[in-house]
Amino acid sequence: MTIWYLANNETFRQLFDRFNKSKSTVHKVINNVVEYFASVSPQFIKWPTAESTISSINKGFSAKQRIKCVVGAIDSYHIKINKPKEHQEAYCNRKGFYS
Repeated sequence: MTIWYLANNETFRQLFDRFNKSKSTVHKVINNVVEYFASVSPQFIKWPTAESTISSINKGFSAKQRIKCVVGAIDSYHIKINKPKEHQEAYCNRKGFYS
C-alpha cells in the first residue's frame, strides 16, 4: 500500500477504495512504513560529506541534466515481496517478480 502510494500519487481517498481499507488503517500503514524506511535509510543512503565531493557531484548534475543543487539520485531498487492476494499485476515488476 505504501509503495503504491509513493509511486502513484493517489489521494488517501483513492487508497481507501483501491485497497478496501479504512482511513485510519491506510494512514497508520503508510506512516509506519515511511517511518521504518527513514530509520533504516542510513544503511543504504550515504551522503557525501567532503565539500569538494559535493561540489563535483553538483557540477556533474548541472552539466548533464541541467538540475542545480543536486548531490545524488536514487536508482530503482526492488524489494521482493510475496505474491499479493489482490492487484497482483500492480506489484509485478519489469524483472518478473513481485516487489
